Amino acid sequence: MWAARFAPEKRLDVMLRAVALVGERRGPDAVHLDVAGGHPRTAVPPGVTVHGRLSTAEVAALLRAAHAAVVTSHGFDNQPMIAMEAFAEHRPVIVSDPVLAAEFGDAALPADGPDAEGLAATILRLAADRGQLDAPARAAARLAAAVAPDAHARSVEEACRRARDARRATGPGRA
Repeated sequence: MWAARFAPEKRLDVMLRAVALVGERRGPDAVHLDVAGGHPRTAVPPGVTVHGRLSTAEVAALLRAAHAAVVTSHGFDNQPMIAMEAFAEHRPVIVSDPVLAAEFGDAALPADGPDAEGLAATILRLAADRGQLDAPARAAARLAAAVAPDAHARSVEEACRRARDARRATGPGRA
């Protein structure tokens, strides 16, 4: 699944070209891609369903039906919303940007390259052995639990307690 604003830096064109390459190499039914966020200005290859703008619940439903989400931005995004939404549904992300992939740790599957060729090669490899998605999906579930609002609130509260306790331990006149 691919979902984002339809802005040039999100590189939907790279995603669509990768799906076209997969179709050329393995046939139009090799993979299916759901696209959300708008309507492309160019034709889409076979195997792509364009949904337009969707609610958060609709995106979540598409993610649950998908094997993974794809983030094609490169050198731009610092925390794309679709990645967080994918992790919440225990789905890994295929990522074009190696820096972003490193930030997501084991929940990310780095593309073989930032271009359509590299992305297509990654998709073909994963489509041939979907078991390669299992460990990243488990990592996505762990990451989702760690960054959930209640977990984040607990970590902030704990940091505040540690700071308070450290200040009390040093007290006035103690250095």
